[in-house]
Amino acid sequence: MKVVGCNGEPIFVNPAVIPTDSVMELRRRVAKTLKKRVHQVKIICNAEVMEDKVTMDELPGGKDAVVSVMLGKAELAIAWMDTTGGPLEEVREIPLERGDANCCSLM
Repeated sequence: MKVVGCNGEPIFVNPAVIPTDSVMELRRRVAKTLKKRVHQVKIICNAEVMEDKVTMDELPGGKDAVVSVMLGKAELAIAWMDTTGGPLEEVREIPLERGDANCCSLM
C-alpha cells in the first residue's frame, strides 16, 4: 500500500500500514505525521472517500492500492479550563435582563 498527498509526494506513516488496519487508523497515523487533526484527514481511493470501518485489504487494489490524502479545513475549538489547566467541573449560563448572557464557571 502506498499513501500519497494530493501533490503525489509519499507520506510515510509509523508504524507501517498492515492489511488489517482500518481507514480510521490510517487517518489517525496520517494526522499525527502531518501534525493535523484526524477530522481534517480524508483517505481517497479510486476517486472515492473511504469509510472509516473499511480495512486496508478491502480497499480497491488491496495491498497494491495507492491512496491519496486530502486535508480539510481546521475547525476552531474552545476548551474550558480552570487555573491549573484541568477541565472545568461545570459552566453555567447566567441570563441577563438585556443583551447576551454571561457564563460562570465552578472549579
